[in-house]
Amino acid sequence: MNKILWLSDGLKLHSHRDSDQEETWLTTAKVAFEKGLDDLEKNILKLEESDPACLFYPRLKQHDDKSGILIEL
Repeated sequence: MNKILWLSDGLKLHSHRDSDQEETWLTTAKVAFEKGLDDLEKNILKLEESDPACLFYPRLKQHDDKSGILIEL
């Protein structure tokens, strides 16, 4: 089965400042392909809630807009 994935950066797993961003995007895609967008969003929300001051996972605000489409052909 082929799949097409479109994500905003709000649906990317959070990573530390010194992490490889390409690897983070690949891990995000793997989670989306294997478990779906709902599980991906739940994982991201759990990370965001564990870091409300945005210190551990640097970002501009606690929650970013999240949008994504996963098409299975």
